[in-house]
Amino acid sequence: MRIAEPRRAELELRQRGLVAALVAGADPPPDMDAERIRVQAAALIRKRDRIVARTHPELAAALGPEFGPVFHDYVTSQPGPRPGCAAEDAREFARYLLRSAPARDRDVRRAARRVARTWPRGRVTRGRGQPGSEPMAAAKAAGSSTHGKWAT
Repeated sequence: MRIAEPRRAELELRQRGLVAALVAGADPPPDMDAERIRVQAAALIRKRDRIVARTHPELAAALGPEFGPVFHDYVTSQPGPRPGCAAEDAREFARYLLRSAPARDRDVRRAARRVARTWPRGRVTRGRGQPGSEPMAAAKAAGSSTHGKWAT
């Protein structure tokens, strides 16, 4: 059975509204539970920050316990859709740090510059992200909450 075109268009609008509320900070569709959408949107932001912390532990180490709140500020201050991949999200976050107050700290500036200039694959130097490498050791020393196969 085929959905009539007007119903299909209405469904498409509702789906776009839900996605915009979840990832772009738009108001939720009127007939949906706004609190549930807010909770899920916050979970998606935390998922993004964990991915950035895992792929670029030097940022997490440099920011320490401020990483989560600063990443949340970055996400909620950016208009439009999020970057297309985790590497681009990390580069945009690094650029955000270089433009914002937390970047006044030397270690944050250094880590942000390093991430902002990474190639599309996220590699800037040989060995980054490997056990014992400088950024990974720094993240572990700072007690970073990164998860993954090299987490402590």
